[in-house]
Amino acid sequence: MFSNRIKTYFSLVSLAVLFLLFQNFNKAHVDKSPDTQIVFQSSRKSNICYRIPTLVTWKSKYVAAVEKRYSWGKKFCNDDGNSDLVMKISSDNGKTWSKESAIVTADFMRKKMRKSGSIFFDPSYPKNGSTNDFYIKTGNHSMATTNDGTMVVTFSVTYNIVPGEVNSPDNMKLGKVKSRYFRAVSTDGVKWEIRRIHDDIYRSCSEKLVSDSALKDALLKLYPQENYRKFVVPLRKDIVKLALTELKVKDSANLEKKYSNFDEKYDSFLKYLFEKHGITKAKFVRRYHSLLVSRVTSQLTVAIMSTLSQSEKATRIASLLEVPLASVEEHMFVLKMLFQEDSRNGPGNSVVFPLSAGAGAEHRLFVPAAPLSFYQDNPSNPQSPWVCADTTKTTKGGERQPAWLGGSRLVMSLRTKEGVDNPDYMYRRFSVSSDAGETWTQANYIKINGDLVLPDAISNGGIVSLQTGNDRYLVTSHLSNNEKTIPGPNPGSIPDDRRMLTLTTFEPDSLTPILSEACPDTQVYKSQYTVWENTAGYSVLAHLDGADSLGVLFEATDDSGSLLNYRGWTEAVRFTLVPLEALTAGNPIARCQ
Repeated sequence: MFSNRIKTYFSLVSLAVLFLLFQNFNKAHVDKSPDTQIVFQSSRKSNICYRIPTLVTWKSKYVAAVEKRYSWGKKFCNDDGNSDLVMKISSDNGKTWSKESAIVTADFMRKKMRKSGSIFFDPSYPKNGSTNDFYIKTGNHSMATTNDGTMVVTFSVTYNIVPGEVNSPDNMKLGKVKSRYFRAVSTDGVKWEIRRIHDDIYRSCSEKLVSDSALKDALLKLYPQENYRKFVVPLRKDIVKLALTELKVKDSANLEKKYSNFDEKYDSFLKYLFEKHGITKAKFVRRYHSLLVSRVTSQLTVAIMSTLSQSEKATRIASLLEVPLASVEEHMFVLKMLFQEDSRNGPGNSVVFPLSAGAGAEHRLFVPAAPLSFYQDNPSNPQSPWVCADTTKTTKGGERQPAWLGGSRLVMSLRTKEGVDNPDYMYRRFSVSSDAGETWTQANYIKINGDLVLPDAISNGGIVSLQTGNDRYLVTSHLSNNEKTIPGPNPGSIPDDRRMLTLTTFEPDSLTPILSEACPDTQVYKSQYTVWENTAGYSVLAHLDGADSLGVLFEATDDSGSLLNYRGWTEAVRFTLVPLEALTAGNPIARCQ
């Protein structure tokens, strides 16, 4: 009797286990507490928030970089205010991380931008004023490592020039906020060499995208080469007047008239300034030319982004640049891209790839900036020129991240810029280049059997290219939710859709995602991998050579339970590893809610 009861008991247990296994097989259970490490922890008490992750591999290590945001005004973790660009390094596959160190800080940039002799000098940034009124935001960054182990970070410095004004599209249109490109390089992860590259990029874009010679010459005066004679002469009248006024030179009216008319007399004026007032050529260029150019570019931004009609805008710009109206009308679209002020380096990762096969091939660093991307060949050499990429067709997507598909093929994953209030259009977009990043297609959705796929909650997402044998395939990270929203705390607050961080694998050498067996009542498939089912935000991907897992750095709430917090993804930046076997085409690990 007792023996029969034992047999019956174990039979029931076995049936229960089989039932649970069957249920799990069908439901594809998602871990409630994935094995993650908190790399950067935000603190409301300290008013410090970490956002916008980037992740690269460097000398068999993971390097994570983020914006360290200091609360500005009464808002926690908003897009305005002072922020540093900081990093941590992991030498044990993400298990532990180094102490936080700075790549560049707001205080560093503020001091340099106010110093007239500095190469970072911007005369439009106020000399005085508290950090509560005027902020410096270093961020919107992209990061990559070169083939010889140099880390390269391109980033934007965004700042307001009117007290208390926020970093909003409207204020950028009015010229109250500016954004400029910079880059930092390091070979040891400790010392960083910072350089402003904004003028280099926009000079290249003016040369590449503007066909009219008169307009091109006018734009190149705004983004000069190092040779001061090349760009001060066209503006000599304004520069002479400005210099004489600021230096309080006696008899300035007569001197202005005398030295402004002829090149040889203008040279005498420069000599007079340099010798009599102890001004170096470099300081003269940075001080006086920068001030004039700042005025002109700000006026161009206001004109382009104003509510004037298209013809009125063109007339205003033609007057500012002193070029024929027809030249401006032909290039209004390009001019808008050049002067709209909202400059972003991704954010996320850049990509370095070989330009040809074989050892010793030259490499290219491609930076997915918006609205105009750019690249640099031989990126280990800081003196290598920055070249404009033609992304004028890529207008429907922003916040770009790139991956290399082999040969001359690249792809960018983009956050949609259209239909952001309509769930029917909240999907990832992709743009393709077949000429090593020189030109790019429009940012398009992916459709399968006529249906849009890869829903996305209007957020930044990562992309990486992995090699298996002779095949190269893409893996993307995105937020597979465009339906369920978390209401804001106040009337009029923007709902929060960001949740369900998902990895999707693509067919080898293609832009066809592997989507098989839809999970009931969700927007994910069993062939996808759910990294984090609750509130999540921006994400990036990186793979260590030879490793059997993929690194994922992402924003997510500390709460790994069922509660979805409004903007909870601001609470921490986390790291996890995903086994490659779970991503390899043909070997999916089903994971559904």
